[in-house]
Amino acid sequence: MASIQIIFGLLITALFAARAFSVKIGTAKLDSRTITLSSSLFLIAVTAIMAIIMEDWFTLPRISDTDAAIAVICAVIKGIAIYFTVKFLADVAKESNSSSVFAGFISLGIAAPINSYILGEGLTAGQLIACSLLSLLGFVFFSIGPASELKKSGRRAFVFVIIAMVVIIMMDRMAIPRSGWFFYFALSNLVFFLFSFTSNFNKGKLEFRKNFSFPIMWAIGIIYTLGEIVVIYSYEEILPVTIGSLFIRLASPIVMVASAYLYKESKPSKQLAFGLLAILLAIPILL
Repeated sequence: MASIQIIFGLLITALFAARAFSVKIGTAKLDSRTITLSSSLFLIAVTAIMAIIMEDWFTLPRISDTDAAIAVICAVIKGIAIYFTVKFLADVAKESNSSSVFAGFISLGIAAPINSYILGEGLTAGQLIACSLLSLLGFVFFSIGPASELKKSGRRAFVFVIIAMVVIIMMDRMAIPRSGWFFYFALSNLVFFLFSFTSNFNKGKLEFRKNFSFPIMWAIGIIYTLGEIVVIYSYEEILPVTIGSLFIRLASPIVMVASAYLYKESKPSKQLAFGLLAILLAIPILL
């Protein structure tokens, strides 16, 4: 891989590890709907500022009506999927922070062959095998690792996270080559915000204002926004979607080991074993 790809990849990994811990801390004071609203508010605010400063980025390039329609549909679907991803991730993180991150490996293994064979990403055989093995590791983790300790509601949320993540990876691959990254980014963020705002509309102004007085809510929003901007930009300019998604998943070893010590989630040796195995399986994808 080129050095710029490695730099962006490691930045993505760091931002998503920070996101996982900010959400974990936030669940002590905020519910999952409030966390989605925080994330979407910061994201839509930054998107609006970027659209004003860089107006030409918000304009669709000269593409066919079909490509434009596909990009819009993908953006709407992604916005909805983001909402459910953030919401259910918060639900899972409340019980097991490491489980919430590791769910991404399963989604990567499912989405990789779809992106490669159907959507034309052209991954190598080694990369596809590695993605499949990572997905298998995720299923093992779910059945015998800390995820097995989840309650029924947590398990259900875990499955919904996987489905939503697969949808997001596919939509990114379909839309970005057609419309460029910023229009797609802005529209999907708008849909995410609308879903988040609607779900929180009846919570009351006093509680809403109280939630925004918590510094952790601001931290969640800022970290989430930075991560999304870096990821979506890199998908068009620097990294293939599947490889960028892998760097997101590589946050899991960091989160798993730290969670074992900080939150007493499972045994540190078990968390470390899963984390190191995930890194080893990821190496062929990065070559």
